[in-house]
Amino acid sequence: MATQAGLPQVAKLVGIVAWIGLAGLMAGCASERATTVTTDQTIREERVTEPLGHFPAMPRAEKEPAPVPTPAPSAQATRPSSAAVAPEALPATPPAVSAPIEALGAAALLDIPFDFDRYTFRLDAKNIIEVNALRLKEQSGWKLLLEGRCDEVGTADYNLVLGQQRADAVKKYLASLDLPPSAIQTVSYGKEQPLCTEHSTACWEKNRSVRFVLK
Repeated sequence: MATQAGLPQVAKLVGIVAWIGLAGLMAGCASERATTVTTDQTIREERVTEPLGHFPAMPRAEKEPAPVPTPAPSAQATRPSSAAVAPEALPATPPAVSAPIEALGAAALLDIPFDFDRYTFRLDAKNIIEVNALRLKEQSGWKLLLEGRCDEVGTADYNLVLGQQRADAVKKYLASLDLPPSAIQTVSYGKEQPLCTEHSTACWEKNRSVRFVLK
């Protein structure tokens, strides 16, 4: 009976011991949790309060200054002022004065060539006549004689007619170039007064011509 009566006391003691152990366990957990919270807070505070100068600053890239555009010169700036030009710097236009007839030498007027037995113009004949006409227009007070000639082939009478036809053809063309026909005379020498007396092809070609002679 005594044993059974002590069982409740033992159970009570066991419960008290278990409660005390549980309370100690809980107190230890609370203390550990408080310690953990305090440690974490301390770490965070240390990180926050750590000076920023601990880490090296990154160098900033310097931007190159943009080039300043050069303003284009205006038309007024580049155009020279009329007042800046000295009067003596302007070229004076000489008055047009006709040169005297003596200034035109005999070699300045070219002979007009013709083909054998022809009084029609060769391909180069008109160009030569035009050159002579321009030189005559630069002169004043001139009188012109056109001498028609032929080579030694054929009769004298035939060559006289042929030489005259050649001289008349040149005069007609000069008149079409606005040269006064009244200042131009013609004559035919046929083969009687040759420019070249040699009996050769080159000499014959020279004699088949009309010569310009100033009077």
